[in-house]
Amino acid sequence: LDAKRYPGFFAWVIPSGGGRGKVGVAGCGIDAPAALRELLGGRGGHSELRRVSAPIWVGGHADTFVDGRTVYAGDAAGQAKPTTGGGILSCGMGGVMAGRAVSAFLESGDAAALDSYRGEWEAMFGAEFRSQLAARALLGGMGNASLDALVAAVTPEVAAAAASGAGFDFHAGAIARALGARGAAGLLRRMPPGDVARLMAAAIGKV
Repeated sequence: LDAKRYPGFFAWVIPSGGGRGKVGVAGCGIDAPAALRELLGGRGGHSELRRVSAPIWVGGHADTFVDGRTVYAGDAAGQAKPTTGGGILSCGMGGVMAGRAVSAFLESGDAAALDSYRGEWEAMFGAEFRSQLAARALLGGMGNASLDALVAAVTPEVAAAAASGAGFDFHAGAIARALGARGAAGLLRRMPPGDVARLMAAAIGKV
């Protein structure tokens, strides 16, 4: 986590065995290839097997998934997670649900059959996405001192409690629930006053 190098996001290293791994960076408005070179440059000798980069929308799902005879799913429908940009489940299920709706439309000839897609997706992911958008607004206002305080507050016990209470794709409130009121209060005490004020303003705006 580094609010200056990767504003709004983070960098990651995921070992995959055999001396290989997936290394990545993401951030609002950054030069991703340059940021990746900088990250790798500080990690000793390495070779690149493949490099992939692309922009991704994390501002929440689209207002409509169906426009006339066009049906949107996945990234095109804004179904990537607002917190991480991932979406194997949310985007994949969007494709499955869209396929069901299109199949029902082709069988019945009733365009109203397409409307079931949006409702089905919202029922599964709507509340989680709203929580993740709120989390993005709050975390996006944190500077490095506050991010360091947040990481320090997430002890192994807190991380274990958070992981046990939420699935991989439904994690918006996991850390907050695990921290509890006492942990959250301790976190606020460690944060610079300016960041606390921005967090409170963002929280009020999301209530």
